[in-house]
Amino acid sequence: MESPSFYPVSGIIVPSNALQIQRARDFALLVDSKASAYVRLIECRGNDGREAVIIDVDSTVPQHPIADIRITERLKIEFDPKDSWYPDVWALRIDFPRKCTLHLNLVPESQPASLCLFSESWPEIRLRLTANMLLLRIQTWLNGSANGTLHREDQPLEPAFQAHSFPLIISPRLARSIISGSRNLQLGIIQDCNGYVFIQARPDRRLNERALPAYVIPLISAPHEHCIVNTHPENLEELCRQLEPVGIDLLREVQSKLITLEHQNDLESYRFLVLLIVLLRQRDANAEPEPEIVAFLCIGDHAQRTGLTALARAVGLGGTGDNLKCGQDVDVMLMSVHEELTPKTSSLYSGHDEIDLSLVAVGVGAIGSQVVEKAVRGGLARWHIIDNDYLLPHNLVRHALGGDWLGHAKASALAFEANTLLDEPTIQATVADVLSPDKQAKTIQKTFAEAHAIVDLSASVAVARHLAHDVPATARRCSIFVSPSGKDLVFIGEDIDRKYRLDHIEMQYYRAIASNEQLSGHLLDGISIGSCRTITSRVPQYLMGLHAAQGVRILRSWLLSKTSIATVVRTEA
Repeated sequence: MESPSFYPVSGIIVPSNALQIQRARDFALLVDSKASAYVRLIECRGNDGREAVIIDVDSTVPQHPIADIRITERLKIEFDPKDSWYPDVWALRIDFPRKCTLHLNLVPESQPASLCLFSESWPEIRLRLTANMLLLRIQTWLNGSANGTLHREDQPLEPAFQAHSFPLIISPRLARSIISGSRNLQLGIIQDCNGYVFIQARPDRRLNERALPAYVIPLISAPHEHCIVNTHPENLEELCRQLEPVGIDLLREVQSKLITLEHQNDLESYRFLVLLIVLLRQRDANAEPEPEIVAFLCIGDHAQRTGLTALARAVGLGGTGDNLKCGQDVDVMLMSVHEELTPKTSSLYSGHDEIDLSLVAVGVGAIGSQVVEKAVRGGLARWHIIDNDYLLPHNLVRHALGGDWLGHAKASALAFEANTLLDEPTIQATVADVLSPDKQAKTIQKTFAEAHAIVDLSASVAVARHLAHDVPATARRCSIFVSPSGKDLVFIGEDIDRKYRLDHIEMQYYRAIASNEQLSGHLLDGISIGSCRTITSRVPQYLMGLHAAQGVRILRSWLLSKTSIATVVRTEA
């Protein structure tokens, strides 16, 4: 095999112990100390304040490597004198593999290949990056690239493009709708002093009053391996060239859609053009595609005044007849795509498994509203809320709703707010009193019959008795309330077979209060009228928020169990 050719290295050669940058000197001295038999120091160089350590690294290369990694690779590790960025690790072999080699930084072809060693941000890495750690990362990168293990099976695919601009918030169901041929896509645009945020339009979403209409062109690629990673395109023409290998004729699609808008006299109705692209990326040629959504914001001249008219002219439309206009004058910006929450991702981000059960919440006052809101945020998302009360000023001290909802029914307002947390509505509401449902009687009866569990959050003895005795449904029941002082949370819940009903367990709770010294004073600091749950107390929000969080924690545990429960959580606040 011929000797490899290397990129030239600029700078003045200096001894390793004369390096001025601490990280460079530590790394060079580590390699020069022969701490590892698989790494050898070639030389050190200084250039305009930056310092570089050139090394040869021996890799573990299989007989048939996945990437053309040689047994010995020459690398240049370059250090920043201000320590403001990662050390740059360059592979100096001129024919070092770039095509379908994962975890490379995007650099011009005229420069050596740049190894991407870290997924964490530099401010986090710099606090614990040692010379040993850096050397280990380099060896791991080379060995893993050679045998195909560098990109783990549980890792997301390599992104098709690097760098981004404005955020784009969309539903995860959007990819499926594009694949199935949907074209009914709308985006609202929120503009502030920091730029733009694009968000998928929904009837229940209150967009900023400055929201501007965007025209969306959805596109879908052919299946392709995820080793194709592109630099940030500067204009539409460059993006067209990058998407052509994956089966997207971008210019033709853009021209076709803009011609339709032109015929409808709608070009001036939109302020922005957004390309929403589903890339069907594969881990290898035989794998099932894993869709990745990328989006580009296309900006033409005078878009605020003339909409997409100028952009249409820049792609040869609008009567120009200019076949040479291919979008080279249309700036494009890669957007940062963020998927809205689903119950599954909410559960994932909360660190627990999804519980997909149908629940009924009876009463959404101070404790109830916060329990439901926190449960939905954690992925426990299928609720039917029943309450007949309205939001009044004093409720704002401890209620989950804000002042915009004063005078509105708590149930419907809370359902509206909770539904905005997820990508599609999962919460229903009935404004009614379960003790006197009147016209809502059949709706409530049906709701109870279809529920997996009924959660009493009413702080009412009468409601608890009604739920225990008078609701002919198979759903198990639980009750969550706070003590008169607001210091203690109480959770009582039935077993899966309802052998011990809610009222039976409540009597055991009262017995424990009377006989257990640890519960001494539980009913103090309030005027009791039949039960500690009927008190209107002066309770701070921090206690109610704490109890709501504990209530959700116990509720999740109870739903996953089959046994009954009676729990008191005490605070010293």
